[in-house]
Amino acid sequence: MHKKILQISPFPPPRSGWSVRVAFLKSALCELGHQCQVLNIGSSRKMKSPEYVCVYNALDYLVKVVKFSAQGYTIHAHVNGETLKGLLLILVAGMSNWLFGKRYVLTFHGGVQQSYFTPETGHRLTPLFRLMFALSQRIICNSEVVKAKIAAYGVNPDKITPIPAFTRQYLQHETVTFAPPLEAFLAGHTPVLLSYIVFRDGFFIDTLIEGFRQLRASYPEAGLLLVGTESDGSPLETDIRNRIAAANLEPHVFDVPSMSHDEFRTAMKRCDLYVRTPITDGVCSSVLEALSYNLPVVAAENGSRPPSVIPYIADDPQDLATQAANTLAHLDHIRQQIVKPAIQDTLSDEVNLLIQAAT
Repeated sequence: MHKKILQISPFPPPRSGWSVRVAFLKSALCELGHQCQVLNIGSSRKMKSPEYVCVYNALDYLVKVVKFSAQGYTIHAHVNGETLKGLLLILVAGMSNWLFGKRYVLTFHGGVQQSYFTPETGHRLTPLFRLMFALSQRIICNSEVVKAKIAAYGVNPDKITPIPAFTRQYLQHETVTFAPPLEAFLAGHTPVLLSYIVFRDGFFIDTLIEGFRQLRASYPEAGLLLVGTESDGSPLETDIRNRIAAANLEPHVFDVPSMSHDEFRTAMKRCDLYVRTPITDGVCSSVLEALSYNLPVVAAENGSRPPSVIPYIADDPQDLATQAANTLAHLDHIRQQIVKPAIQDTLSDEVNLLIQAAT
């Protein structure tokens, strides 16, 4: 029997952790003959596309969530513990599904260090978290430690399933040639550091830029490739670009608003070091991908980094510079010591869970 599933999540463009996962889920479910729609609540939500349903405002979101619930769709909602807006959107979805006799599946993204994800200390949003978890029939998270923290809200552990986002399908790609400006940048800088960022708090971009400036004392020809720098005109973006200019780093920093799946994996294979800056990401799939490609990783410590990652203190640029310099100084040895992660098909695990949950 074919199932009807509505994904509520950001969707490419731009390509980020959640949106990439949802794109893979949608494709896999449709290939199996199921109906899978995506209600796009990301930055591209007003850009018309056959790949998703647009959301224009709060009322439009409410109407569409109710409409899909009335049509018999089981909702698969995606959220983390960083924004009140996301929490409220998902609560609306959960209550809508409940009103039509269904209970949604919830994927709780990220790690244990998130602003509002604090069952041990309590928070004014704790009752909303409890309700969000209670309305769900199944909960997906990315690790056992996150599962334990969700259970601390009084959730039955049996309905929480850890499914890491990293899956073998992420490694399948075609090697591409970049546009001439990026090809020239890669050819003209050694070593090249790669980092995925978004212009929002929590990515510690100021630490990254200052750490890179200090690193250039040892590696003056180094380059920094930033992916995900879609302009939003925010004060944070203006501040970061001003910092880059003030440090005379513009010739050494190349930013790309978005990359395709093939482009980002090609970039991983072309660069010398991957730098991961957030601490909220938990078990991060891009870190695992980098290690799978034998690309050394220097990452902000969050308590969930896998073996072979070189950690640094998230808001300490000197520590970042020191760890990056030490890694680059022993690059061949560190590559040889990398413990590659197990490559599993977690996408199929999640697809099977959704099919079982949809009624």
